Amino acid sequence: RPPRSTLFPYTTLFRSVSSDRLADPSLLFSLENFEDNVPSLSFELIESTFLDDTSEQVKKTLSQLQDLGIEMEIDDFGSGYASIASLVNIRPKRLKIDKTLVSNVDTDAAMTSLVKSIVDIARTLEVEVIAEGAETPSQIKTLTEIGCDILQGYGLARPMSAEMFFSTFARKRLKAGAGEGVRVAGSAPAHKP
Repeated sequence: RPPRSTLFPYTTLFRSVSSDRLADPSLLFSLENFEDNVPSLSFELIESTFLDDTSEQVKKTLSQLQDLGIEMEIDDFGSGYASIASLVNIRPKRLKIDKTLVSNVDTDAAMTSLVKSIVDIARTLEVEVIAEGAETPSQIKTLTEIGCDILQGYGLARPMSAEMFFSTFARKRLKAGAGEGVRVAGSAPAHKP
């Protein structure tokens, strides 16, 4: 099988990190021994990590991680207590809009407006937006129209093995070329002829 970098040259390793781990000063030390097998590393932080009263140690660690080039991503945005002020202070690379906000985005005008407002705030702060839980063609269309950068959900692909993903992604990449527009987190399952 070709090396991973040939099939998927922009691999980012995503790792969930708890607020307790961010408060641990040894986190930075453990990353010094990290083998750089992937072009980039991104820490997914659940929204509750970003409460406005985040400890000074967590703020210091987040800043040092960003200085190392590690991206920050707020997961499940809209399901907890993060404020706009915490977005300004943290400046994550991406935020993932929680699927509970996405579930009615195509049928409820208020939800459409709410999600669009989140996208607009993210744009102002130069933060990419991922919409979790894109399940139907109508949701996918609405989320694309309101400006989400990346869509994630069963409407696009079911969970699959790494081998199937890379095989499917490589095949689609060859067919589509570089492509433009919204990116999809995952890839559609391969269809048998």
